[in-house]
Amino acid sequence: MLPLEVVVAATTLLAAAAGTWLLRSTPKAERGPRGEKLDPAGGTRLKNLLGYGMALIAKHRERQACAKASLRELEAFHKPEPHPFFNESFYFHGCDRDTGDHVSARLSRHGSGAEKSYVVFFLDIAGVGIFSFERDDVPVSDAARASGRPSACGLELECLEPMRKWRLRFDGKMRRGCHTPQQARTLSDSDLIEVDVDLVYERQTPVFYYMRDDCAETLANNLSQEPWGIQFAKVCLNRSKNHGHYEDFGTLSGTVRINGISSREYAFDTFRDHSWDIRRWATMDSVLILLVTLEEPLHLFGHEYWFLDLTLVSMPGNTSGVARYSTGYMLPKESLDPDAPVLCLVRGTSILDVPWVRHPDGTREPEAETDVVMYVRPEAAQMPAIPVRVHMSGTVRRLIYYPDGNQFQYMEDGLDFRVTNLASGQQVKAYGSRQSGFRQGDFDPSLGGCG
Repeated sequence: MLPLEVVVAATTLLAAAAGTWLLRSTPKAERGPRGEKLDPAGGTRLKNLLGYGMALIAKHRERQACAKASLRELEAFHKPEPHPFFNESFYFHGCDRDTGDHVSARLSRHGSGAEKSYVVFFLDIAGVGIFSFERDDVPVSDAARASGRPSACGLELECLEPMRKWRLRFDGKMRRGCHTPQQARTLSDSDLIEVDVDLVYERQTPVFYYMRDDCAETLANNLSQEPWGIQFAKVCLNRSKNHGHYEDFGTLSGTVRINGISSREYAFDTFRDHSWDIRRWATMDSVLILLVTLEEPLHLFGHEYWFLDLTLVSMPGNTSGVARYSTGYMLPKESLDPDAPVLCLVRGTSILDVPWVRHPDGTREPEAETDVVMYVRPEAAQMPAIPVRVHMSGTVRRLIYYPDGNQFQYMEDGLDFRVTNLASGQQVKAYGSRQSGFRQGDFDPSLGGCG
């Protein structure tokens, strides 16, 4: 029998070796089917393990927050943070399958106390043209505050049934084309065109609530791929509790009238988003977001999926959170397959591996064709994720707006999509929006960024 001292010494050495292995050992970086770099990449085994614990805590907190609030409270404006970059935003983006026409509406309140509004409304009508309205730093009126509805500058969003049905109305003047804020100030008001829009949104899918419905593994690896230090620890500990972000897909139906030019009935397949947090557009150096409706369902894990979202963000210099983030999901139609689980992103093409076109003046735009892969599985299932490829090409119909006073340029592109289950080979046509954006000019990280 070995002496106790020898056993203790051997155990100590083994524990030290195991600790060193966990601290320094990094799992082999995974690559996509075509050698793509994948994110979130994670870090060392120990960081991944600690990140997983942090992710479970975050998911638990989000579930508690959702359970405490009523659906009506979730859909309403929230108490604003006393922070210059607080932002609460309501967003709809619809695409018509037959015409490829688009409608896009964004209405947010921002700043300390949420005293100002940012309003964006776009129409892209085939054979007629693109019409735009963009206005920032609009004081929130007493009437809008009293009604509780998101409304400003002729755009009004009304919750008819929480988490089920909304009404979107716009009654105002729009310009042809897309213009920077500086360009818009030089244009004549005689070019404005009266537009009247009345649409009703009805949800078709489960609601995806970020963090609550994300894979814990994905959240963990988004955290553990970051350099950890005192500043990052402070950010995690001081993370605002007053935040939320949920999305769903549905149909936006009604009438779009462009005075003297066009009057059409639509049933747009539509993405809806509501978020509130510390947000600053210019914190992002680049972002790619896909909002896609499939023409026929993609078969995955024995169920049918009709919609997908993929979000890839690069935020180097962000002092208020992570510098790189990946998330996404695929959703079924509830009425057709009520038992289908939500599929969430485990990993996907890295934002660092998405190519962009850089112009001599420093501006950027996505390449004509974009190709990404996303690995998805049910959130709680212990099974291999299935790779899904999304290919975008064809004629681009582009909407552009310029948040944060043109510190950021955001493009919403309509083009052709093809979505492929790489495990089975099934490929389907799809439609929707490829959204990408880029920081304009210099960035001062000392001002803070995104939570």
